[in-house]
Amino acid sequence: MEYINLKSLSINITDGVHNTVLDDKDGKCYLLSCKNIKNNKINYDSSDRKINISTLNGLRKRSKLEKNDILITTVGTIGETAIIKESNPAYEFQRSVGIIKINPKLVNIRYVFYYLQSNVAKKVVSSKIKGAVQKCLFLEDIKMLEIPMVERNLQQHIVDTIGSIDDLIEKYQLILDKQTLFERNLIKKENNVNTTKLKEIIKFVKGKKPTEMLESGVKYLSIDVLDGSTELFANPEKTIIANNNDVLMVMDGASSGKVFIGNEGIVGSTLAKIGAANINSYYLYLFLKNNYSFISEHNTGSAIPHTNKELVLDLDIPISKFSNELYNNLLNSRIQINKIINKLNKLKQIYLKKFFG
Repeated sequence: MEYINLKSLSINITDGVHNTVLDDKDGKCYLLSCKNIKNNKINYDSSDRKINISTLNGLRKRSKLEKNDILITTVGTIGETAIIKESNPAYEFQRSVGIIKINPKLVNIRYVFYYLQSNVAKKVVSSKIKGAVQKCLFLEDIKMLEIPMVERNLQQHIVDTIGSIDDLIEKYQLILDKQTLFERNLIKKENNVNTTKLKEIIKFVKGKKPTEMLESGVKYLSIDVLDGSTELFANPEKTIIANNNDVLMVMDGASSGKVFIGNEGIVGSTLAKIGAANINSYYLYLFLKNNYSFISEHNTGSAIPHTNKELVLDLDIPISKFSNELYNNLLNSRIQINKIINKLNKLKQIYLKKFFG
């Protein structure tokens, strides 16, 4: 089989902006980074850095960012990929993201995109990572990544097969997105003047590091596992166990204050299970999620952020005006849709292995 490097298959390979960029809190565009690329998607919301259209256009002159450009993270969790779907994206990237503009006359763009998601490609990328203090994937090494070349009709077959699974994943993700919007509006209506301090109804139960990691068994709920990046398993002896109804909060690291629900397994050592009494767990989850920005802004610690437990416990939560049944149905819906998405992601991995090894 012939292999051709990305430089030879591309019109241009560059990265995001290196210079200082002025934020604009009233801007309608965004300046994103490697943290916004996860699970082959670009994720951003109103909490990300905002820039104005003039700044965006200035950055666009250099990046030439456009539809079908492939993105790859070059610091942080290195090797995460995504593809630009918009004709005129309202965002640009910092230098932590590489931008690959494939020449469609030479190779199917999505064929390259899917190859970069394969375990084979990930191992090659991992071998190229350099740096003692901060690990980094350099542009020159991206350019030299070799792509296995097969006939065009086979490239299209691979794209159609894996793409059909991606289409289903996106379909169910859109259902979740609509539910999230409904929940965001729902929590705004929870404006009851009667409130209670969280300290009266919740307690933190810190996760513990397991004595032994295993190839299978009880799932170990680390941040990467909860984000969907990987699967880990561990010995449950002398650990804290969560069920689907438990709210989990990140207590240490860059994501401190972030919450999860609908997961069963061993609570990771950087997480805490939130024990709750006399409150619906999904309502509690939505309340904490809605207050994530406020909580994260008040994290403690200089080198490594930590969730400020006292601040969380001092929050006033309105007494819910809606039924437990409503919140329980929303939780069950989210759990079932996530199960479908997880099955589809596993099927996708099977085909990636079949086509690329």
